[in-house]
Amino acid sequence: MKPLKRAFYLFVFLTILTAFQLDHHEAYVYLCDSKSAYSYHLDINCRGLKRCTHDIIKVTKAKAINDYRRKLCGWED
Repeated sequence: MKPLKRAFYLFVFLTILTAFQLDHHEAYVYLCDSKSAYSYHLDINCRGLKRCTHDIIKVTKAKAINDYRRKLCGWED
């Protein structure tokens, strides 16, 4: 196998491997499962979550923003 062809295959393999790993390392955040809540939290011990009287749920950051329409907590801004 020619060195250039080998380098190309190595590049393709590493690119695919890197893309695969990035998809599986999504950031998780915490939400107060209340209809009146409007923030997501990076830390479960966040000061903003202390007043939550409902369940605290763990979801991906993308889901918190897109599905739940939450914004980052002001204490963690």
